[in-house]
Amino acid sequence: MKRLLLLTMLTAGCGPTAPTVHAVIDTLPGGILRVRNPAPSGWSDTNRITFTEIGRIQPGDGEPGELGDIRDMVVGDDGSIYVAVEGPTRIDHFAADGRYLGPVGRQGSGPGEYQATMLIWAAGNLIVHDPQTQRTTVFDPAGTLVRSWPSTCCIWRTLGSDSLGRAYVPVMPDGPMEEKGMGWIRYAVDGTVVDTIWRRPHLFKGRYWEFSPRPGSMNRWYIPYQPSLQDTPWIGGGLLIGDNATYSLTLSPRGTDSTLVFGRAWTPEPVPEAIRKERLASYTERNEALKAVAKLEDIPETAPAFSDMLIDAEHRIWVQLTVPRDTVGTYWDVFTPNGVWLGTVHAPFRQNILAFRPGEVIVATTDDEDLPVIIRYRMVEAGSGDTPATTKLGS
Repeated sequence: MKRLLLLTMLTAGCGPTAPTVHAVIDTLPGGILRVRNPAPSGWSDTNRITFTEIGRIQPGDGEPGELGDIRDMVVGDDGSIYVAVEGPTRIDHFAADGRYLGPVGRQGSGPGEYQATMLIWAAGNLIVHDPQTQRTTVFDPAGTLVRSWPSTCCIWRTLGSDSLGRAYVPVMPDGPMEEKGMGWIRYAVDGTVVDTIWRRPHLFKGRYWEFSPRPGSMNRWYIPYQPSLQDTPWIGGGLLIGDNATYSLTLSPRGTDSTLVFGRAWTPEPVPEAIRKERLASYTERNEALKAVAKLEDIPETAPAFSDMLIDAEHRIWVQLTVPRDTVGTYWDVFTPNGVWLGTVHAPFRQNILAFRPGEVIVATTDDEDLPVIIRYRMVEAGSGDTPATTKLGS
């Protein structure tokens, strides 16, 4: 059965003509919905959403909260910003207006301490997963220790939560990930294990740069611009899974099933040689052992469709395109929660340590002098009439 997907769209202030709906639904065996998007159904250009800087966090040298190497970031329900940095490892807490509120926990191995930090905001609490000490810890919004429990090790990646307040912590399979897939333990904030779900394995045979830094050890670096199967916790429960070899995305309650499959028309694009050289240099400039084995010709000349997937406060799905690229920003396809491609957006930031709030995105990046900074942007859709004021956070 095939039918047009009907949308309810606000058109006030957006011009005299409502956007044409191109999305089409197929109902597959088992009741799975497949949304095909031959063209955008919302926006005709990349400027439909504008980003206006409304503040930044960048304490000076020696000031409380001075930013180090930013590794992760989440935003609390009240707009507080929690930033995990290295050098040394710590978590800093900033108010919504940028004021420094103090550290959360500290580096160590005792109660409320950590050696590595991966952050989740779930059920009104800050959850810190430490794969190095194999422990997960809960802090309340003020940074007070609530509880901790033994958990998993050895996987460093972006974590997440869902609307039921469950925290998703990755777990290693009992075999190669390429064959066994990726697992997620779902915890309640009291430390109870709800269940474990497994993402299906991918069918790609990944290639690696390999070298032995010392006898008995082996380092493996995944060669960039290869296709991959990506996943991230979905706000409604389960996983959002993306196959960037075919531009196909799936909502999967259990990791191996499907309720919705969607994507858009896509043709592989070439990666310019200058970009391939830049990427190679970013891997090898501080790693002589890797430099000895990593070659430009190893990097594919065409790029997979996308490199990241994020979910904003309205539950829209943001898919970061691998190309095109420029020196000042990134391009994102934006889909509705039911898989309709609204259009493509050009954002004025490059790094993808992002946190969304209603109408805002907060970005951890570096400035023109390569110093760490957190920038808060107001996102405004054309026609909304919203003109935000610009402030310096913390002032």
